[in-house]
Amino acid sequence: MKMHFRRLLFPFSATIFFQFANCQPAYDSLAKMAVNLFYQAIADNALLYNGTEYINSDPNIGGYPFLINEFQKSDLVYDNVTYPGVSLLYDILNDRVISPRYNNGVLMILISEKIKSFTLADHKFIRLTNDTTINASLAAGFYDLLYDGNTQVLVKYHKHLYESNTLEKSLVETTSYFIRKGGRYVVVKRKGDMLALFRDKKTDLKKYTRKNKLNYRKSPEETLIKVAAFYDQLKK
Repeated sequence: MKMHFRRLLFPFSATIFFQFANCQPAYDSLAKMAVNLFYQAIADNALLYNGTEYINSDPNIGGYPFLINEFQKSDLVYDNVTYPGVSLLYDILNDRVISPRYNNGVLMILISEKIKSFTLADHKFIRLTNDTTINASLAAGFYDLLYDGNTQVLVKYHKHLYESNTLEKSLVETTSYFIRKGGRYVVVKRKGDMLALFRDKKTDLKKYTRKNKLNYRKSPEETLIKVAAFYDQLKK
């Protein structure tokens, strides 16, 4: 009976603790230290580790399923609690976020529905749901938020299983780009899609891309970020 009481009490206590720590901007470093100490102290009881065990992919398949094939320190917002410095892997083959159980070699799949955002190598990933995507053409999942202004630029990373003529299997990475404008997410596959979306400033944007030598085919990410930011400036 005592064990059940502790399990019931812990999420409530953790929520109060993190809310208290996050509400004092004047003491950011002190609050972060307190959160880190708390996170270490609770170890396997952390709210993070309520997912299922992650099973590594088939070793006979060439490549790896992760965006980056090594653990990265991440600031993770999970179940409305911010966890700084959490070690994460992002499996883009299955669109899953993986973390090692504290002080244990077991890899755990975090519950996707509880993840609001996480960082990897200076990139911020957000989770879009069927409710937030508005249009059905954009699947629910994790997206790299490249630019966040009045408009947004996002990229979705994929890995697909490819089988060659010699029956060798490997993972191939692809990307899909999206712009959020007026509450809708629109897929961008070419420069024309981008200009069509910003048609009210099309002439200005054409001049801007020529002047800054932006080439969508060679650098889609750079082009989309700079064009979206310039468009937002024009609309002010």
